[in-house]
Amino acid sequence: MKLPDDDAFYVYDPNRFLGDFYDFSNAFSGFSECVLALSVKTNTLAGLLRDGRNAGGWAEVVSEAEYRYVRALGWEPAQIIVNGPAKTEMLLAVAHGERALVQIDGFHEVEWLASRTDGVFRCGVRCQVDLDGETTSRFGFSIADGSAHSLIRALQALGNVSIESIHVHVCTSRRSAADYAAVVRQATSFIGSLSLPQLRFLNIGGGFLSAAPAEFRSQFPFQWTSFKEYATAVRRAWPDERLGLVVEPGLAVMARCLSFFAKVVAVKHVSGRQMIVCAGSCYNIKPSKSVRNFPLVRHPCGRPQVPMESADVVGLTCMEDDILHRGYSGSIAVGDYLEFQQVGAYSLSLKPAFIEPTPPVYRYSESRELTQVMPQQSWQHMMRYEDR
Repeated sequence: MKLPDDDAFYVYDPNRFLGDFYDFSNAFSGFSECVLALSVKTNTLAGLLRDGRNAGGWAEVVSEAEYRYVRALGWEPAQIIVNGPAKTEMLLAVAHGERALVQIDGFHEVEWLASRTDGVFRCGVRCQVDLDGETTSRFGFSIADGSAHSLIRALQALGNVSIESIHVHVCTSRRSAADYAAVVRQATSFIGSLSLPQLRFLNIGGGFLSAAPAEFRSQFPFQWTSFKEYATAVRRAWPDERLGLVVEPGLAVMARCLSFFAKVVAVKHVSGRQMIVCAGSCYNIKPSKSVRNFPLVRHPCGRPQVPMESADVVGLTCMEDDILHRGYSGSIAVGDYLEFQQVGAYSLSLKPAFIEPTPPVYRYSESRELTQVMPQQSWQHMMRYEDR
C-alpha cells in the first residue's frame, strides 16, 4: 500500500465497518424486529454513515445539526431516532413535523407537544434504571421514584402522542452482558405495568464493547464481552416475542474501522527519557486523553533505524500530557509512519480546533488503494477567519 504524502491522515476501512456492523446485527437476530441505529456523534464521516444506511441501519441523532445532516445523507424521518436532554424548539419542530421518532427526556418536551394540534407525534420515553454499584444517570425519568409513570400519563393525556419506544440506555463500568439483562428485566417489568397499545420497541441504547485484539483488551479491569454474549443475555431476559428491539451501537461497530497515521518527525532523549515525536496529537486518537494504548503498527520509510526501549510517542502540541502511546519498544526512524488503529470512536467528532487543522481522511478501495474522501480542514475554517 502506497501511503499519501500528508504528515498525518486518517484511513477509513469500509469492509471492517460493515463486517462489524453485520456481526453485531447477526448476533442480535431472532427478535420480531431488530433495529441498529447508528450514533452519529460517535463518528460523523459521511461515507461511513452512508455505508451504514445502505446496510439497513437507522440514524441516532442528538441535535438539529445532526438531524439535518442525516436527512441530507438520505435517511427518511421514519428511520431517525432523536435523543438528547436539551432539544431546541427548532429541532422539536423539524423532527416532530417530519414524524421522526423523538425520545422524550424532559417535561419541557411535553409542554411543547401540548401546544401542538397538527397531528399525532411519534415518541419514545427515556427511562432511568438503577444498577448496583453504578452512578445514577442524569438522563431520562426514574422508574423507581415514579417520574417515568407520571411522564407517560402526561403524554397519554395529550391525545396527540403515539408512544412507540421505551429507551433505557446505560453505560456501566463493567460493560457486562449481565448488566444488559438486568436493564431489560427492569424495563419490561415497567412496561408490564402500563397500557401502551402503540409500543413497538424496547430501545436498550449503546455502551457495548467493540471487537478488539488481546493487547488492547488486557488494559481494562474487566472481562471483555462479545457481541454474542450481549445478545444471548438480552434474549434470555426478553419478555415478549412481539416487541421489537432497538440498539444504538456507536463505538461497538465504528471503533475498528478508522486508523490514524502520523509521520515520525523527531527522536529525542531528555534526562533519560526516550521520546518519539510524531505529526499528530492525542486529540487525533483519544480526545479524552486516556492512558490506554491503541494497537500500533509501524510503517518503515527505509531509513536507518534507531532502537528504542519503553519510549513515549508524543505529539505536536505544547501540552505535557500529549502522549499518543506509552512504552514503545522497537526500531524507529524519522520519516516512518505510525498507524494507531481502532480510533473510529469520537476521534473525528471530538477533535478540538487546536494548533493544527483536522487531517484529511482516506478510504480503502476493494484493492486496498487509498482515495481521499475528506480534505484537510483549512486554517481559515479552523480559526473561523473572515477577511473584513
